[in-house]
Amino acid sequence: MKGAEAYVNDQWQSSGLANLPQESDAFTVTLKFIVPRAAQTTGLLNHIAEVAERHLEEAYSGRNVRHKPVVGSVVGDGTGDGVELEFQVAAVRSRRATPSDPVSWETRPLGPIAEMTPLELQRMLLDQFPPLFLLEVAVRALFAFIAVFVFLKVSGRRGIRQLSVFELVIILTLGSAAGDVSFYEDVPLLPVAAVFITLLCLYRLTVALMTRSPRFGAWLEGKPLTIIRDGIYDLRNLDSHQISADEFFMELRQQGVEHLGQVRLAILETDGEVSLYFHSPEEVRPGLSVLPPEHRPTYRHVPASDLYACTRCGFPQVIDTDQAMACHRCGNPTWSKALASQRTR
Repeated sequence: MKGAEAYVNDQWQSSGLANLPQESDAFTVTLKFIVPRAAQTTGLLNHIAEVAERHLEEAYSGRNVRHKPVVGSVVGDGTGDGVELEFQVAAVRSRRATPSDPVSWETRPLGPIAEMTPLELQRMLLDQFPPLFLLEVAVRALFAFIAVFVFLKVSGRRGIRQLSVFELVIILTLGSAAGDVSFYEDVPLLPVAAVFITLLCLYRLTVALMTRSPRFGAWLEGKPLTIIRDGIYDLRNLDSHQISADEFFMELRQQGVEHLGQVRLAILETDGEVSLYFHSPEEVRPGLSVLPPEHRPTYRHVPASDLYACTRCGFPQVIDTDQAMACHRCGNPTWSKALASQRTR
């Protein structure tokens, strides 16, 4: 369900908030909002009026602004979605309003309000909410926690490190709904529960379709990609998916890899993990170092004749002293000394 803040923010221009009159005498401001007729409840319209009133108080700083209370279940002529809300703006006066002043549309004095006091604890901690509202926040947070917990249990979630793109979207949507119902007093619980149930049904339906159709599953979550084959990067997969070779260096180092020649096969899984399959000790070949740049100097003109590895694709090649050469495989002109050490773990 759309909240009061959203109605005001979305209709800032059309409602009249963006072009307010400036007068020193008292006057009435009428704001026009579009609210679906089925949603024109007294509670929602009063919430919209309260939000708009806060913005009017900012625009007419130092002057009291009060909205006319909404009476009845539907506002307007009953034939459409247009709603007109009235606000009374006080005249500019020197007297400040006091807490003892009566608070009503008809009788409240409309003198300027006191300016905001910086670092005021009441405003910072609770503002205009009563202390009992903290209990409501706790109940709402408990509701959100239980709803997310039930969703994860019923949906049969896997480990957090195994989130796919589709599942990540579901979790982010759940988090947004849980946050709204926890902190915003104008967000009812039942519509949020409907959001959770809808997401659960969507998730289970999608999983069922993925099980029945591998092609649909591959389209939705992607396919595993071969990144390294026999110590050399698979440039077709790297280029087609705009993957930087450097992105994998940290992952390789964390799994005990010093250079690409130790790796027989590296596969990027759909959950973002990298699966590595290693050469046996006797099959290890020279390869590109995966150490940080300070431990992996690069050259365009090599300082001495030796075996070097292309810094883009890992292809090894013997290069003579001071020779400048482009990689025969990818055309890259930058080289790093190839390593041939075996894995120690």
